[in-house]
Amino acid sequence: MTSHDNRPAQRRRTRLRAVLATAAVTALGAAALAALPGTATAAGGLTVQYRTSASGASADQSEPWFKVRNTATTALPLSEVKLRYYFKADSPGAVYRFACSWAAKGCAHITGTFGTLAHPTDTADRYLEIGFTSGAGSLAPGTDTGDMQLRFYRSTWQPLRQSDDYSFGASQTAYGDWTKVTATRAGSLVWGTAPAGNNPTDPPTTPPPTTPPPADREPSGTTSPTPPTPTRGSPPTAGPYAPTPVAPASRAPPGTPPTSPSPPATATPS
Repeated sequence: MTSHDNRPAQRRRTRLRAVLATAAVTALGAAALAALPGTATAAGGLTVQYRTSASGASADQSEPWFKVRNTATTALPLSEVKLRYYFKADSPGAVYRFACSWAAKGCAHITGTFGTLAHPTDTADRYLEIGFTSGAGSLAPGTDTGDMQLRFYRSTWQPLRQSDDYSFGASQTAYGDWTKVTATRAGSLVWGTAPAGNNPTDPPTTPPPTTPPPADREPSGTTSPTPPTPTRGSPPTAGPYAPTPVAPASRAPPGTPPTSPSPPATATPS
């Protein structure tokens, strides 16, 4: 047998070694990605789209709007999903409030809570976590939640700066996939990348402030926001716009003849 007869077997062994090497590199890469905190390691069956309706570097309130889309082949219970929007507090003691302006699923079925990051960065030390009640229902495959028009603001109504917020995107004035917002499903990260060193499945180390300290209260001379003007229609029966009841005028008992007014007194001639 000549040496030429061994060439096909050598080529097969060379190809086999190449395939095994490629598989090993792929496995190592997947393991390294899995070890990176705060990064989704695989498609989790959903995507998060984001847009802002307040795109200025500073604003009276931040307005992150979201859509969650089910990309899996089975129904997605929204009560298993939590989103996190990461931002930098305007001061260590700043207190924030969450509000839902409108949502296709109903604002009553959307929750918003604030937390602090275990490992603050230059662009994030707090987050707004969005959740869903069981009343939000499930998403069928290929459908989304529709608009969730959300907002948050400082308790003092002082302007907030959002240009240095991790999840903020000034150019996102139309919905698009946004990986700077994370999503977890049943406690597992399935979408997005958290700020460096943080994992959205970890609880906050300390709760954020809930009562404004003196330095964060409205300075003297500032005016609180004007309450909204009530809409036309039936007057409200309670609240600051309810009319003040007025006691009815005194009336004579039924059957009492009317009393004629007394004639004016006449002067007696002197």
